[in-house]
Amino acid sequence: MRCTLCAKEHAQAAKAAEGDPKADADGMPPAGSVDAVLPSLWSCASLVSGNMTRRLSLLSTASLVISALVMAFGCSCGDRTTNPEAAASASAPVATAPAPPSPSSAAPPLEPPAPTVRPTPAWLDPALKQPVRPARPEAATCVSEVDVDDLVQSSQAAMEKNEPQRITIQAFSLHGMGCPCYEQMGFAHHAILPHTVRGLPGSSGLPPRVHGGSFTLTGYFTGRRINTYEWYAAQGVSDATPEEGADYASPYLEFVIEGWCFHPPKPDPDWDKLFAESNAEMRRRGVPFCKVESPCANRPEPATLPTGPCSRDLILQKARLLDNRDLLAQWDAAAVRYRNGFPRAPKGLPREVVSLDVWRDADGAALGRKHGAKSFEHLGSSETWFLTFENAERAIDAMPGLLCDPDVAGASLNSTTP
Repeated sequence: MRCTLCAKEHAQAAKAAEGDPKADADGMPPAGSVDAVLPSLWSCASLVSGNMTRRLSLLSTASLVISALVMAFGCSCGDRTTNPEAAASASAPVATAPAPPSPSSAAPPLEPPAPTVRPTPAWLDPALKQPVRPARPEAATCVSEVDVDDLVQSSQAAMEKNEPQRITIQAFSLHGMGCPCYEQMGFAHHAILPHTVRGLPGSSGLPPRVHGGSFTLTGYFTGRRINTYEWYAAQGVSDATPEEGADYASPYLEFVIEGWCFHPPKPDPDWDKLFAESNAEMRRRGVPFCKVESPCANRPEPATLPTGPCSRDLILQKARLLDNRDLLAQWDAAAVRYRNGFPRAPKGLPREVVSLDVWRDADGAALGRKHGAKSFEHLGSSETWFLTFENAERAIDAMPGLLCDPDVAGASLNSTTP
């Protein structure tokens, strides 16, 4: 049947190409066309099915007729490509040219989305022509990750007034951290994409790749978050291609370095060989070594955690002291019915287990009993405990009190039991 339809399409296409009005949309071609031959073919096939003794002979005849039609009209059961020229020359005794191959039905491969690259701002080039400034580690501002958003907002307001808000910070190389993010430096549990002023000693575009140690950076945040494509565009590289596993599309903090120095890592028998290589690389490049320690390098642990009315302000104080933004995230996501009123918890948020980090040598079992847990389990020699409550709602209701407790360094709702 598919061959019949194929032949009919060829005949209709040929008549349409010649302007024959009889080859209309009803699919009934005029007498003498190829379809006039086909009924006899089907009659032949029905005789074959009714007379078993002549089956082989008639099947051979039918096969020859079908083969002749296929050759004459270029009809193929597997290929229904319309070829008007072959259909028009069906009565010619010579073989027709084969039909052109069907176009591939495979969908073209999906192209990755084009990276978003904003134009490099006009102020950046003059900014990078500013003189080098000395980096003084003792003047560093120790920024908690809780305060990064506020710092970026104030920096943006300063840039809008054309008055950069200069700051000295501590930053780290991300080399060896498990990601091919060589363009970035670590800062306050965030990442920065740094530009360096021209003439900065030891600068070569990409941040130094060192193991251990840290940098004191003097400069300013621009208030922008840029992606790595935009960072490369500012370096004059318009066709940057990410290495496997690298994320060039996500935005990071933009920082202009006007001065820097390197703090070599402390001796460590397991890492001394790599540390020595890093120190030698810094000397080879001409990066100055810091002469004094940064107050941010070894921030003393607070003697106690803050106390007071259980509120978000108290959690903010604790988060700054511990440099732990997750405390605020847990507070904001925790309670459903707590009497002070908290945002509604996301659907399916927890089961009945709370993971608890105790402060110093606090007794996790005593904390569990104090806050209504029905059982508690200590995770080996660590400071982590698992508190199991009667149900998920009880666990949620206990979260604000746990987070505010001065003997608790952190608490989070678990989705599964330990």
